[in-house]
Amino acid sequence: MQFSSPLRKNLNSSLPETFERIRLTTNVSQHDWFDILQVTWLDYQKFKLGKWEPVEKLTERIGNHFNINSRDVLAGNINYSALAMKFEEKNKQMPERFSKAAFNRMRTSISSVNFLENVAGWRLRLDVIRRLDITEKMLQDPFAPISIILLTDLCDYLSQRQFQKKDFFEMGAYTFESDRQSLVPKLFSEISNPKESYEFLFNDCMNLWQQTSDFKLTDISNSTATVEFLTNRDAAAEVGIRHLGSAHVCQIKLGCVSNVPRYSGRPAARVKELACVHRGDDVCRFELDFSAPPTLH
Repeated sequence: MQFSSPLRKNLNSSLPETFERIRLTTNVSQHDWFDILQVTWLDYQKFKLGKWEPVEKLTERIGNHFNINSRDVLAGNINYSALAMKFEEKNKQMPERFSKAAFNRMRTSISSVNFLENVAGWRLRLDVIRRLDITEKMLQDPFAPISIILLTDLCDYLSQRQFQKKDFFEMGAYTFESDRQSLVPKLFSEISNPKESYEFLFNDCMNLWQQTSDFKLTDISNSTATVEFLTNRDAAAEVGIRHLGSAHVCQIKLGCVSNVPRYSGRPAARVKELACVHRGDDVCRFELDFSAPPTLH
């Protein structure tokens, strides 16, 4: 393959990042990486600086070794999740810490991990996966059972990485993007009234997605609702703590439920947190305002 100078310049600037992502995704050491590419350490540094000309040879070697079309390597058009699964430990099990008391579904955890790549890049996503000792294969089934401890540990780590309250809320709101290929949009888009949508969510759907909290609509009108939720005692007893989750996990929940009006073409609900057990209150309580009219197109 031959490239014009402008295209070559563009490829030279993006390829090093693609190469590094392939290397880290497949967990190849730098020494082995140089062997795959058939280059020296110095040659590879030149390549990363855009000073190594025969990039076609390098992409062909990558393609041949990992069974990837070299044109896809050049374009960065790679399914990294599928690539990672080829090189993961075949029989690796979910850590016991996350498989015990598995009263939740993987849906929110998957969405949260994918959110990291969307806002902070693939390196943080990969870092979190390795930190939690999970695999890409474990992130494929949104209905797989999981303990809320996984989401709690994820939030604790991100908090150490300077994630703030609004970041966790946005992480929860990102479920709207993750749900696009699921049945969720269809279910809620068929309900045009936000009041009925929230009644459907809290009365019929929540128990399908999680059983660690008991939700209760304490007040609802055509424009607002007040919701309370408290840790399910049986679920908490199995883990051995009083309140499952954390203040950060609560923000993710609020972000998730703010989405409901969006499925019927309305703006997200405004959410006001009134109380939280993780801050010393008796119950978690929040208010939803979904009075905004549908968005005009």
